[in-house]
Amino acid sequence: QFFSFTSPDGTPVYLGLSRDIVAHETGHAVLDGLAPALYDALTPQSLALHEAIGDLTAIVMALQSPRIRGWLLKKSGGRLTDDTPISSIADEFGYAIGLKRALRNASNPFKIGEVSEECHALCQVLTGAFWKAIVQINNSYLDKANLPPGSPDLGDKLGISARRISRILFRALDYLPPAEATFADYCRAVLRSDEAAYPEDKDGYRKILRQEFNKRGIVGKDSELDCRPEEEWVRVNLEDILESEWAAYAFAEKMRKLLKIPPQVPFRLFPRRDVMRRYYLGPGRFEDRREVVFQLTWEKPEENIGIPIRSRRRGVFHGTTLVFGGKPDGKGRYPLLSCLTTDRSEPQEEARNRTVLRLVERGQIAIGNRRVSFNSRPLAPRVFGRVTDSTLRLRGTARLIQLTEFKHE
Repeated sequence: QFFSFTSPDGTPVYLGLSRDIVAHETGHAVLDGLAPALYDALTPQSLALHEAIGDLTAIVMALQSPRIRGWLLKKSGGRLTDDTPISSIADEFGYAIGLKRALRNASNPFKIGEVSEECHALCQVLTGAFWKAIVQINNSYLDKANLPPGSPDLGDKLGISARRISRILFRALDYLPPAEATFADYCRAVLRSDEAAYPEDKDGYRKILRQEFNKRGIVGKDSELDCRPEEEWVRVNLEDILESEWAAYAFAEKMRKLLKIPPQVPFRLFPRRDVMRRYYLGPGRFEDRREVVFQLTWEKPEENIGIPIRSRRRGVFHGTTLVFGGKPDGKGRYPLLSCLTTDRSEPQEEARNRTVLRLVERGQIAIGNRRVSFNSRPLAPRVFGRVTDSTLRLRGTARLIQLTEFKHE
């Protein structure tokens, strides 16, 4: 997406020189690598999640920049306020295309239902919720430092704050359900992954996040954010499921109930991830611990209601992510840190139905051979579909994030 163009006043604009845009596109790439099934998502919030992760990546990268932190120290003693240039995304681009402001601003009051389902508009609900927490985390670090204004050590505290923020935002991506993930799915992943690393919420960061998630309508009630796994320990040979597809499939078949896989439905495994995480043990004390991420998806049929298309159903991927701790007990059991499954609520199914209806009405579905369709119009704003057994299966919906005209609402 690193194009160049000339603004209405004749100024050349090079998107590849914009820190915000480069960081934003990097966020897309990271999410594509960790959750590739989201590329085929139909849920509006799944596509908006892509945009939100991009915007949050830009914010975190700004906070990690020594030059920007130096500017913030001079401007406000290092404190973030509700509205600051750091919360603004793609200022130059926004002004160049005639918006007379930044493209988006994370400092916003938007709630679910107050913006459209278009991904660039909808993502602001999630980025707004996290911006409130980012402001609180940053200012809390400065308060605890108790340093005089102008102290050079304030810059170091800002750097520590930025790393804490990035851990909260990005380690959650490994806990995220692998398909059709909603804002609520990501919020649960954030809370669960942070609790695993920081069991005590001494500074109230998770409390702030929960308040924002509720206030903005991301969940209907606070209990929907409760996400402790049903089982604390699971008997499994981690080395076997890491190395052997057969062992991994056998484990998933045995654990269908825990994984929420419907009976007799085939499923697809993703490559397991063997990672090291930094855990907080106390003031100034951390420890690197092993985690193993186990993910799979299956297809769930949904009815196409009121959609003028010859298929009565659509196939939608749902999935589950398990995260194991890497240290077993004396009985060969491993701690189950997280078990999160795709949001199966009726509002999300209705939203997917509206997405398909819009695609059909706009002529943005190319039914047939994916390779032929793509080669004929590689930059066409279309998704690819096949109909088998009266079931429509769509692929490549995330292409529309970049290949359709931007409309800010």
